[in-house]
Order: sequence, then structure tokens, then C-alpha cells
Amino acid sequence: MQKKKLLVILGAGSSLAHGMPSVSELNSLLLDWSQEWLQSHPDHDNYYQNVHQNAAKYSGHIIERYQRPTNYEYLLGDLAELANWLKPSPFGNPLRLWMAQDGLPVGMKFPKHGTFEEFFCVNAQATNLLTRWANNMRSRCQKIDTTTTQFSRYKGLVGGLREFFDVGIFNLNYDNVALNAWPDAFTGFSNSGQFEPSCVHRRNEWGFIYHLHGSVHHRLLEIKDTLAPFFTEPQRTAICWESDLSKAVENEDSDGRRSLQLSDGKLLPRTTLISGRFKLDQLLIDPYQSFYAALVRHIYEADAVMIGGYGLADPHVNHVLQNRWTESGQMPPLLILTKADDGEQPLLCRKDAWGSQFRNIFRLDTQLFSRPSGLPGRATVSQIRDDSTFEVSNLSQAPVATWYGGFYEVIVRLDAIVRWLDGDRLSLPR
Repeated sequence: MQKKKLLVILGAGSSLAHGMPSVSELNSLLLDWSQEWLQSHPDHDNYYQNVHQNAAKYSGHIIERYQRPTNYEYLLGDLAELANWLKPSPFGNPLRLWMAQDGLPVGMKFPKHGTFEEFFCVNAQATNLLTRWANNMRSRCQKIDTTTTQFSRYKGLVGGLREFFDVGIFNLNYDNVALNAWPDAFTGFSNSGQFEPSCVHRRNEWGFIYHLHGSVHHRLLEIKDTLAPFFTEPQRTAICWESDLSKAVENEDSDGRRSLQLSDGKLLPRTTLISGRFKLDQLLIDPYQSFYAALVRHIYEADAVMIGGYGLADPHVNHVLQNRWTESGQMPPLLILTKADDGEQPLLCRKDAWGSQFRNIFRLDTQLFSRPSGLPGRATVSQIRDDSTFEVSNLSQAPVATWYGGFYEVIVRLDAIVRWLDGDRLSLPR
């Protein structure tokens, strides 16, 4: 009997227990690295710190839920935008002449002026930060301890789902935790490390782990390109797979000239990480474009969907989900695994960014979500979490269940979630 297809989307929250950095830790790391970069470039400015201070000042007087986030993703996007804003005519943005008398940002220091020099200054720091982050992730992934209880739970969850479903995983983070739990999964690359786009697009079977935003195992392969624009390095980049993480280390682009030219002439740092804003631009190159196309295709093929540790913060992923869930007809069972803090409210009352995104993506009336049996009508999320149960929609055409107890802890309800994902509406809550 053919197994049903289960699509799994993993965010950074699914691997925190294995030493991967949280958003707050990355915020601190990138600020520290930006200061270290300035120490080795004393004639420059700390452009990353400047955009951080500017972002905080810009929305500091706005009430919290409307504030523009100042996390590293937004700041890296601001840094890329600043670099492209500084490109000379006709490659830059003519609006820059309205913002400052000489077309340069007020209060920032550049060692040289003219042509692309200001762009190279900012792009050099952006590339340095992304390179250090990529290499930091590789170092962390080399230290993953596969003997821990947490990894045993992770592997048990992946193995348990694979026993009943034909599983395909899209990892939105860069780590190799899922690969450690499922080492023979298809990654889109050949045994020799070459990307195989035809296999990704023509493949009927699942059994894959695709890294939509890059992987610690991705390595830049530089190929001479005589047709490259004069303001970028005369090389094009291919992404290959490197099993040995000690060999996948990236080299820093010290002068900021290693860039990819993307939509509207936008230049972005050439690294193995897709981060910051403009992710759709960064997805234009393979393997990422092929993986993104596969995500769109597989979301419609899936008989069930599980989302684990994803903060609903990537619009290009959210719209794939939204397009699927606004289609008329029966939706596949959906299970969301997240970690709730004490005092958080159920979906009916949740007012934070995650709750707003949930409603925007899935277009569900959260008043139609049921409280678990045996708990009071105004049960808090912490009560639902501590009872090891779920918040479940009552909509017959949109079966959605949310688990608040954490990604690793859901293993205690493996039998129940398998039945739920298989279409048994009575398996949850219980």
C-alpha cells in the first residue's frame, strides 16, 4: 500500500537544543563581529551598527506590536539596501540625491569616494558578517552530540513519521540536524557533490531533505566568467555539496567585490547563506530556485503538512502556504509544533506577530478552535502545553492542530499525531 505524503517544514526552533543560535544570540553575535571588523578597518565606519541604531530610532516611539523589528535579518537587509543605494549613477538609486546634499548618508565615514567605492565599503562588511556566520554554523554543526536525549527524540520523531508516511523535509535553517537523523535522505546533490536540478524537478518519489536557504554543507565553487559586469568579480558561483564540514569553510571577501547581480540590478553578497531581506532575489540562483519551485509543487502534492519550529517570518514561505490554504475544497491535515511561554494566550486571543501571521496565512477563524477536553474554557496556552495536548480547529474542511509543548517533546504523542496527520479527526485533542 502506497504511503501518504507528509511535507515537513522546519524552522530554526527545531534545532536550538543542538547548539544552534537563537535570534537574540545572533543579534548579539553580529553586533560583536561588526565591531571586530571595524577594528581591522579603522578608516571605515561600522555600517551595521549604524543601521541598527537607525532602525531602533526609527520606530522607538511606536507601540511594540507595530514596531519594525531590529533583529539581524532586518539589519542585514538594511545593510544590503544601503550598499545598493550607494552605487553611482546610473546603477544606484536616484532618490539618494533627495536625502543628502552630496548623495551620501549623513554621518557615515568612507575611506575613498567615487565610482563604486562606497558600495564596496558597505558590501565588504556585509559579506564579512555573512561569512563569519556561515563558518560559525559549520563549527556548531561539527560539535552536534548525537548521544543526547534531545537528539534521540528528534531522530525518533523523524523515524516515526517516516514509518507511516512518505516524508519530504524543507529545512529553512542551515544546520544538519535533520541530516544526522536521516543521513540517506536525497539532498538534490550527486555523490560527487554536484547539484542535480533535473533530478529535483523530475523526481516523483519523496524521501528528501532540501535546504531552502542554504546549508552548512554548501560550498562556493568559483568559475571564471569573462562576461561578468566590471563592478563584480569576474567569476560566477556554483554551489556544490561538501560532506566534510572542515573543507566547506568560506573565505572572506575583504574588499566587497564578490557580488551577485539580481533583480533590478541589485547587488548582494555572494555567500552560501540566504539571510536578511530580499530573500526572493537570493532564491534566483540554483539550488535555491529549484528548491523553491519544489516547495510550491510539493505543497499541493502533500496529503498532510507539519510545521516545526518556524516563526512564520518568511513571506516567500508564508505565501506558498497561504496560496494553498485559500484554495477551495478540503485542506490537508496541518500540525504546527511550537514552544509556548507561560502566560501566552490561545489563538482566539493571541495578538502578537505570530498570531497575526497565522491568521493571515491560513485564513481561519480562530474562534472556531476548540479547547482540549478536561481543561477550562479559558485555558491558557501553558495549561494546554502542560496537559500535553493540542488546540484544534473545528472546521471540517481545514483540520489544524497546534502543539505548544516544543518540537522535541511531541514525541510523547507520536501515535496521536500520526493518526491526526493520517486524517483521524478524533485522535486530537485527547
